[in-house]
Amino acid sequence: MRGFAKASIERRLRLGQHVITIAGPGTILTDIETVIDFIGSGGLPTQSDLGNLPSDLLPELNRRLTQPIQVVLNRPLLRDYPNISGLYVLLRVMNLAQADPKRVWINQSALSSWSALNDTEKYFALLEAWLIHASAEVLGRKNRSRYDRQFACNLEFLTYGASSQWRSVDESFRLDEMQRTPDTWNIQLQARFGLVEVQPRAAEPPRRFGGRGWMIEKVRRTSWGETVAWIIMNSLAIESPTDLVMFELPEDAGFGFLQTAFEAWFPQWQKVYGADVRCSRRGLYIFKVNLDPRFFNSGGPWRRLAVPDRATLHQVADAILRAYKFDDEHLYDFKFRDQLGKARVYNHPGAREGPFATDITLRESGLPEKGLINFVYDYGDDWRFVLRLEGIAAPDKRSRRPKVIESEGRPPVQYPDLEAEGW
Repeated sequence: MRGFAKASIERRLRLGQHVITIAGPGTILTDIETVIDFIGSGGLPTQSDLGNLPSDLLPELNRRLTQPIQVVLNRPLLRDYPNISGLYVLLRVMNLAQADPKRVWINQSALSSWSALNDTEKYFALLEAWLIHASAEVLGRKNRSRYDRQFACNLEFLTYGASSQWRSVDESFRLDEMQRTPDTWNIQLQARFGLVEVQPRAAEPPRRFGGRGWMIEKVRRTSWGETVAWIIMNSLAIESPTDLVMFELPEDAGFGFLQTAFEAWFPQWQKVYGADVRCSRRGLYIFKVNLDPRFFNSGGPWRRLAVPDRATLHQVADAILRAYKFDDEHLYDFKFRDQLGKARVYNHPGAREGPFATDITLRESGLPEKGLINFVYDYGDDWRFVLRLEGIAAPDKRSRRPKVIESEGRPPVQYPDLEAEGW
């Protein structure tokens, strides 16, 4: 492994020179507790469809963190505070923070699991959340990681992109034309973990329109960052950038995946973070289905569906088409954000690429209560529906398939052009 002094790392570990406490490495444990306390048991109001933290409270939260940053934009949003947005991504993908378009709150069940951990266990829970689960999708952006392989790209940057010497971000961190430097919030997280150190660029004066927020000038890897990278690479038998490019995480990789790699050096890691990040919920899902008002007149016909949790999305699609008296001869897709803030897309089983709507049930979807699903049917005529999850009722053994429980308005004509021509 290029540039890694294996003997030096092993010597530091044997001497116990790396001990994890609330004081370090890095400030991640202190900062994550600050954000949890800031959101509080009562939660915070928000007007973000993504469930982001309210922008008017961000300056105060920034001041409370151990290393506040200077943001000179006139109306900064969550994405303009990478020190906050990275922490918030972790809270969302760990199911510690939940959100809907009106409120952000702390999941008390997940908080109980979190509070039962010691400092070492908390640190590695956060580290695994960053390496395995963290995604820019939580912030409403596309992942910049190559092939969406977050684990490999994060590790690749830490091991071969960053260096033990200061290196400008403008220099090439790229190992080939496909590689891209991680987002600023991602590198900020690495700094909070104590894996890297960063030097910010000089702040630019605010502009009336646009402008550039907080940016990184230089990065260098710390000895702790080198140690963490070496332990992971060694345990996974990864020797080179090529090995990382080809590396694929097991599908069931989750919290505790790296425990065997670190347990010899950190025996304090006994318990694994145990919150249910699958967000599996049973019951009768009650949806109100409307034609998307952005494309069709608002106030049009709507249907209310009761759908058992074991129904697949393909069955949901069939129920919608029957409720609106449409045929089922065209392709479709479902798009929504799950309870962890990640974007999901499921396609008609006849589409060229998956994942497919036949392969996932509502119980497995992770759809948050009050969450929205966008359903597009027939890419030629482009019928667009919005499903709002109004609630999850108690399971009903008599309900074996989706059914319409309320309706209003006549369904639209599916092929108006053909009808006008007398077909």
